[in-house]
Amino acid sequence: MREANDAVLTAAGASGQKGAASTLVAAAVAKGEAVVANLGDSRAYLVHKGAIRRLTTDHTGPFPSSVTRFVGDPRGAQPDVFVESLEPGDRLVLCSDGLTRHLADQDIAVRAKGSDLKKDVDALVDLANERGGQDNITVVLYAVPSRFELGDLRHALISVILAILVLVVIAGAVAALIIASGAVVMTR
Repeated sequence: MREANDAVLTAAGASGQKGAASTLVAAAVAKGEAVVANLGDSRAYLVHKGAIRRLTTDHTGPFPSSVTRFVGDPRGAQPDVFVESLEPGDRLVLCSDGLTRHLADQDIAVRAKGSDLKKDVDALVDLANERGGQDNITVVLYAVPSRFELGDLRHALISVILAILVLVVIAGAVAALIIASGAVVMTR
């Protein structure tokens, strides 16, 4: 998270767009546990036996779109970090607020329990888009394997998920910088 924070600050400084920021949620999974961290209003959920529980707390202020902790903070990254126990069959959902603005927690739980993770993610994104899709919609879905002996495969998957999350944050910050610089004109 520190590296993502530094990358956003560097990109913002290089483009002259001070104040560029993004939210971030990440998880590292090993040996039946997930270490989860978040900044802003990107969220992590645990779906266990069909029931969903939000793991993170939004870092938001009293005004709409007011985020109090974020990537790109010159004070440094100040994430909430905690450990969650996982059981075989559990689903870990990491998502941006583009998803949670349009879907209730139960909508997420219902669509995050299929056998095809890609189809589940596509269903979540499609439904959020159908309901308005006003913001970027990012979803990462992790299924806890039935057996924990697949350590090497699990480690590789975790590395890929973390790399994707960092790339999404950096890409979002760069896109925001480009839009803020006036190089791209947004119309609605």
